[in-house]
Amino acid sequence: MAVALPRTERVKLLTQVLEAFKTNPRWTDDQINLVLAEYGLEGAFEDNPNFFWHAVAGSLRMIGDEGLLELGELVAPQPQPELRSSAPIPGFWEPNLIRVFLSHSAKHKADVAAISAGLRDWGIQGFVAHEAMEVKVEWQKQIEAALRSCEFFVGLVHPEFISSQWTNQEVGWAYGRATPTFFIRLGADPKGFPASVQWPSVVSKSPNEVSDRIASWVNEHPPYSNLIAGRLLDALSAASSYIEAKEIALRLVKMGGLTADQWHRLDDVVVSNDQIYPNHVAWDVLAPFYDKHYRKMPSG
Repeated sequence: MAVALPRTERVKLLTQVLEAFKTNPRWTDDQINLVLAEYGLEGAFEDNPNFFWHAVAGSLRMIGDEGLLELGELVAPQPQPELRSSAPIPGFWEPNLIRVFLSHSAKHKADVAAISAGLRDWGIQGFVAHEAMEVKVEWQKQIEAALRSCEFFVGLVHPEFISSQWTNQEVGWAYGRATPTFFIRLGADPKGFPASVQWPSVVSKSPNEVSDRIASWVNEHPPYSNLIAGRLLDALSAASSYIEAKEIALRLVKMGGLTADQWHRLDDVVVSNDQIYPNHVAWDVLAPFYDKHYRKMPSG
Protein backbone atom coordinates (compact mmCIF):
# COMPACT_ATOMS: atom_id res chain seq x y z
CA MET A 1 0.00 0.00 0.00
CA ALA A 2 1.45 3.35 -1.08
CA VAL A 3 2.35 5.89 1.60
CA ALA A 4 0.46 9.19 1.43
CA LEU A 5 1.73 12.03 3.60
CA PRO A 6 -0.42 15.01 4.55
CA ARG A 7 0.83 18.07 2.70
CA THR A 8 2.01 19.77 5.89
CA GLU A 9 4.06 16.72 6.87
CA ARG A 10 5.54 16.44 3.39
CA VAL A 11 6.58 20.10 3.36
CA LYS A 12 8.06 19.79 6.83
CA LEU A 13 10.08 16.71 5.87
CA LEU A 14 11.28 18.23 2.59
CA THR A 15 12.47 21.28 4.52
CA GLN A 16 14.28 19.11 7.07
CA VAL A 17 16.07 17.10 4.37
CA LEU A 18 17.16 20.22 2.49
CA GLU A 19 18.32 21.91 5.71
CA ALA A 20 20.26 18.79 6.73
CA PHE A 21 22.00 18.69 3.35
CA LYS A 22 22.93 22.37 3.66
CA THR A 23 24.07 22.53 7.27
CA ASN A 24 25.69 19.15 7.89
CA PRO A 25 29.32 19.26 6.68
CA ARG A 26 29.20 15.48 6.31
CA TRP A 27 27.23 15.90 3.04
CA THR A 28 29.44 17.08 0.18
CA ASP A 29 28.00 18.15 -3.19
CA ASP A 30 29.10 14.85 -4.75
CA GLN A 31 27.47 12.83 -1.99
CA ILE A 32 24.22 14.79 -2.32
CA ASN A 33 24.16 14.09 -6.05
CA LEU A 34 24.86 10.41 -5.40
CA VAL A 35 21.89 10.22 -3.02
CA LEU A 36 19.62 12.04 -5.46
CA ALA A 37 20.59 9.62 -8.22
CA GLU A 38 19.84 6.62 -5.98
CA TYR A 39 16.30 7.91 -5.58
CA GLY A 40 15.89 8.50 -9.31
CA LEU A 41 16.18 12.26 -9.02
CA GLU A 42 18.15 14.71 -11.14
CA GLY A 43 21.47 15.87 -9.77
CA ALA A 44 22.54 19.45 -9.13
CA PHE A 45 25.62 20.43 -11.11
CA GLU A 46 26.05 24.14 -10.52
CA ASP A 47 29.16 26.02 -9.39
CA ASN A 48 27.15 28.89 -7.93
CA PRO A 49 25.91 27.77 -4.47
CA ASN A 50 22.65 29.70 -4.91
CA PHE A 51 21.81 27.84 -8.11
CA PHE A 52 23.04 24.56 -6.64
CA TRP A 53 20.56 24.66 -3.76
CA HIS A 54 17.77 25.79 -6.09
CA ALA A 55 18.48 22.68 -8.16
CA VAL A 56 18.57 20.38 -5.13
CA ALA A 57 15.28 21.79 -3.84
CA GLY A 58 13.65 21.38 -7.24
CA SER A 59 14.87 17.81 -7.53
CA LEU A 60 13.64 16.87 -4.05
CA ARG A 61 10.12 18.02 -4.94
CA MET A 62 9.87 15.15 -7.41
CA ILE A 63 10.38 12.38 -4.85
CA GLY A 64 7.43 10.25 -3.78
CA ASP A 65 6.18 10.15 -0.20
CA GLU A 66 7.60 6.69 0.53
CA GLY A 67 11.02 7.67 -0.80
CA LEU A 68 10.87 10.95 1.12
CA LEU A 69 10.24 9.12 4.40
CA GLU A 70 13.20 6.84 3.72
CA LEU A 71 15.43 9.75 2.71
CA GLY A 72 14.40 11.64 5.82
CA GLU A 73 15.56 8.78 8.02
CA LEU A 74 18.89 8.74 6.19
CA VAL A 75 19.59 12.46 6.03
CA ALA A 76 17.61 14.03 8.87
CA PRO A 77 16.74 11.32 11.42
CA GLN A 78 14.59 12.42 14.31
CA PRO A 79 16.40 12.53 17.66
CA GLN A 80 16.00 9.33 19.62
CA PRO A 81 15.95 9.12 23.41
CA GLU A 82 19.51 8.71 24.63
CA LEU A 83 20.41 6.09 27.21
CA ARG A 84 21.95 7.59 30.31
CA SER A 85 23.40 5.86 33.31
CA SER A 86 22.09 6.73 36.74
CA ALA A 87 25.61 6.32 38.09
CA PRO A 88 27.38 9.45 39.33
CA ILE A 89 29.61 11.32 36.89
CA PRO A 90 33.26 10.29 37.52
CA GLY A 91 35.56 12.96 38.89
CA PHE A 92 37.81 12.99 35.82
CA TRP A 93 35.03 14.76 33.90
CA GLU A 94 35.17 18.51 34.54
CA PRO A 95 31.92 20.32 35.38
CA ASN A 96 30.16 22.37 32.69
CA LEU A 97 32.03 20.77 29.79
CA ILE A 98 30.48 18.44 27.21
CA ARG A 99 31.81 14.92 27.73
CA VAL A 100 33.29 13.28 24.60
CA PHE A 101 35.10 9.92 24.64
CA LEU A 102 37.97 9.92 22.12
CA SER A 103 38.59 6.32 21.05
CA HIS A 104 42.09 5.93 19.58
CA SER A 105 45.13 3.73 19.31
CA ALA A 106 47.91 4.33 21.84
CA LYS A 107 50.41 4.95 19.03
CA HIS A 108 48.73 8.29 18.26
CA LYS A 109 48.15 9.50 21.82
CA ALA A 110 50.17 12.71 21.29
CA ASP A 111 47.98 13.82 18.36
CA VAL A 112 44.83 12.82 20.24
CA ALA A 113 45.96 14.88 23.25
CA ALA A 114 46.32 17.88 20.92
CA ILE A 115 42.81 17.28 19.55
CA SER A 116 41.49 17.12 23.10
CA ALA A 117 43.21 20.41 23.92
CA GLY A 118 41.58 22.05 20.89
CA LEU A 119 38.15 20.82 21.96
CA ARG A 120 38.40 22.77 25.21
CA ASP A 121 38.09 26.00 23.24
CA TRP A 122 34.59 24.81 22.29
CA GLY A 123 33.55 23.88 25.82
CA ILE A 124 34.19 20.17 25.21
CA GLN A 125 36.31 17.78 27.26
CA GLY A 126 37.78 14.98 25.20
CA PHE A 127 38.55 11.90 27.30
CA VAL A 128 42.04 10.66 26.45
CA ALA A 129 42.75 7.56 28.52
CA HIS A 130 46.45 8.11 29.23
CA GLU A 131 45.81 11.70 30.39
CA ALA A 132 42.56 11.43 32.33
CA MET A 133 43.02 8.24 34.34
CA GLU A 134 44.14 8.14 37.96
CA VAL A 135 47.27 6.07 38.58
CA LYS A 136 45.93 4.27 41.64
CA VAL A 137 42.67 3.15 40.03
CA GLU A 138 42.45 0.15 37.69
CA TRP A 139 42.65 1.59 34.17
CA GLN A 140 40.01 -0.68 32.60
CA LYS A 141 37.44 0.32 35.22
CA GLN A 142 38.13 3.98 34.46
CA ILE A 143 37.69 3.46 30.72
CA GLU A 144 34.40 1.67 31.39
CA ALA A 145 33.31 4.54 33.64
CA ALA A 146 34.15 7.03 30.88
CA LEU A 147 32.23 5.01 28.30
CA ARG A 148 29.28 4.74 30.67
CA SER A 149 29.14 8.48 31.39
CA CYS A 150 30.26 10.17 28.15
CA GLU A 151 27.70 12.14 26.16
CA PHE A 152 29.32 11.58 22.75
CA PHE A 153 31.69 9.02 21.26
CA VAL A 154 34.28 9.86 18.58
CA GLY A 155 36.43 7.21 16.90
CA LEU A 156 39.75 8.51 15.54
CA VAL A 157 40.38 5.85 12.92
CA HIS A 158 44.09 5.47 12.27
CA PRO A 159 45.17 2.16 10.65
CA GLU A 160 46.00 0.77 14.11
CA PHE A 161 42.43 1.49 15.25
CA ILE A 162 41.09 -1.35 13.08
CA SER A 163 43.23 -4.10 14.59
CA SER A 164 42.99 -2.97 18.20
CA GLN A 165 40.82 -5.16 20.40
CA TRP A 166 40.34 -2.26 22.80
CA THR A 167 39.04 0.27 20.29
CA ASN A 168 36.70 -2.35 18.84
CA GLN A 169 35.32 -3.03 22.31
CA GLU A 170 34.88 0.70 22.87
CA VAL A 171 32.94 1.01 19.60
CA GLY A 172 30.72 -1.90 20.61
CA TRP A 173 30.09 -0.31 23.99
CA ALA A 174 29.09 3.00 22.39
CA TYR A 175 26.68 1.32 19.97
CA GLY A 176 25.22 -0.85 22.71
CA ARG A 177 24.59 2.17 24.91
CA ALA A 178 23.17 4.19 21.97
CA THR A 179 25.71 6.94 22.51
CA PRO A 180 25.79 9.41 19.58
CA THR A 181 28.80 8.32 17.52
CA PHE A 182 31.06 10.02 15.00
CA PHE A 183 34.10 8.61 13.21
CA ILE A 184 36.98 10.48 11.62
CA ARG A 185 39.10 8.70 9.03
CA LEU A 186 42.81 9.23 9.62
CA GLY A 187 44.24 6.83 7.08
CA ALA A 188 41.73 4.00 7.50
CA ASP A 189 38.02 3.25 7.21
CA PRO A 190 36.09 1.96 10.25
CA LYS A 191 34.84 -1.61 10.10
CA GLY A 192 31.68 -3.29 11.35
CA PHE A 193 28.57 -1.20 12.05
CA PRO A 194 30.23 2.21 11.43
CA ALA A 195 31.30 1.13 7.93
CA SER A 196 27.81 1.82 6.55
CA VAL A 197 28.44 5.59 6.67
CA GLN A 198 30.89 7.62 4.56
CA TRP A 199 32.73 9.34 7.41
CA PRO A 200 34.94 12.39 6.76
CA SER A 201 38.64 11.95 6.02
CA VAL A 202 40.99 14.48 7.64
CA VAL A 203 44.38 12.89 7.03
CA SER A 204 46.03 16.17 6.08
CA LYS A 205 44.31 18.30 8.72
CA SER A 206 45.86 19.71 11.89
CA PRO A 207 44.67 18.64 15.37
CA ASN A 208 42.85 21.97 15.73
CA GLU A 209 41.02 21.40 12.45
CA VAL A 210 39.98 17.95 13.66
CA SER A 211 38.74 19.53 16.90
CA ASP A 212 36.70 22.03 14.90
CA ARG A 213 35.12 19.20 12.91
CA ILE A 214 34.14 17.33 16.06
CA ALA A 215 32.67 20.49 17.62
CA SER A 216 30.64 21.12 14.46
CA TRP A 217 29.18 17.61 14.72
CA VAL A 218 28.31 18.00 18.40
CA ASN A 219 26.58 21.27 17.53
CA GLU A 220 24.13 19.31 15.36
CA HIS A 221 22.54 17.90 18.52
CA PRO A 222 19.97 20.45 19.75
CA PRO A 223 20.41 19.93 23.51
CA TYR A 224 24.07 20.89 23.12
CA SER A 225 23.95 23.51 20.37
CA ASN A 226 23.69 26.49 22.66
CA LEU A 227 26.73 25.29 24.56
CA ILE A 228 28.84 25.55 21.40
CA ALA A 229 27.63 27.84 18.62
CA GLY A 230 25.27 29.52 21.09
CA ARG A 231 28.08 30.76 23.27
CA LEU A 232 29.97 32.02 20.22
CA LEU A 233 26.87 33.98 19.23
CA ASP A 234 26.74 35.44 22.75
CA ALA A 235 30.39 36.44 22.45
CA LEU A 236 29.83 37.93 19.00
CA SER A 237 26.91 39.96 20.29
CA ALA A 238 29.06 41.32 23.12
CA ALA A 239 32.16 42.00 20.98
CA SER A 240 33.36 45.53 21.68
CA SER A 241 35.88 45.91 18.86
CA TYR A 242 35.93 44.98 15.19
CA ILE A 243 39.07 42.89 15.77
CA GLU A 244 37.35 40.87 18.52
CA ALA A 245 34.26 40.47 16.34
CA LYS A 246 36.41 39.20 13.45
CA GLU A 247 38.12 36.57 15.61
CA ILE A 248 34.80 35.28 16.92
CA ALA A 249 33.30 35.28 13.42
CA LEU A 250 36.25 33.22 12.14
CA ARG A 251 35.54 30.58 14.78
CA LEU A 252 31.81 30.65 14.11
CA VAL A 253 32.16 29.88 10.41
CA LYS A 254 34.24 26.82 11.31
CA MET A 255 31.01 25.27 12.60
CA GLY A 256 30.19 24.39 9.00
CA GLY A 257 26.50 25.11 9.58
CA LEU A 258 24.01 26.43 12.12
CA THR A 259 20.59 25.40 13.32
CA ALA A 260 17.60 27.45 12.12
CA ASP A 261 17.35 29.25 15.47
CA GLN A 262 21.06 30.02 15.43
CA TRP A 263 20.80 31.53 11.95
CA HIS A 264 18.02 33.84 13.15
CA ARG A 265 20.11 34.78 16.18
CA LEU A 266 23.12 35.51 13.96
CA ASP A 267 20.94 37.75 11.76
CA ASP A 268 19.99 39.79 14.83
CA VAL A 269 23.57 40.00 16.09
CA VAL A 270 24.96 41.10 12.73
CA VAL A 271 22.69 44.13 12.49
CA SER A 272 22.67 45.05 16.18
CA ASN A 273 26.43 45.16 16.85
CA ASP A 274 28.06 48.20 15.27
CA GLN A 275 31.39 46.35 15.29
CA ILE A 276 30.00 44.12 12.54
CA TYR A 277 27.43 46.01 10.50
CA PRO A 278 27.73 47.21 7.86
CA ASN A 279 31.33 47.32 6.66
CA HIS A 280 33.70 45.92 9.26
CA VAL A 281 36.02 42.94 8.90
CA ALA A 282 33.66 40.54 10.68
CA TRP A 283 31.09 41.35 8.01
CA ASP A 284 33.60 40.29 5.36
CA VAL A 285 34.17 37.00 7.21
CA LEU A 286 30.46 36.25 7.55
CA ALA A 287 29.38 37.23 4.01
CA PRO A 288 30.84 34.09 2.31
CA PHE A 289 29.39 31.96 5.14
CA TYR A 290 25.91 33.30 4.35
CA ASP A 291 26.44 32.83 0.62
CA LYS A 292 27.62 29.24 1.08
CA HIS A 293 24.39 28.40 2.88
CA TYR A 294 22.16 30.23 0.42
CA ARG A 295 21.19 32.93 2.87
CA LYS A 296 20.97 36.66 2.37
CA MET A 297 23.03 38.90 4.62
CA PRO A 298 20.72 40.83 6.96
CA SER A 299 20.35 44.59 6.70
CA GLY A 300 19.51 47.08 9.40
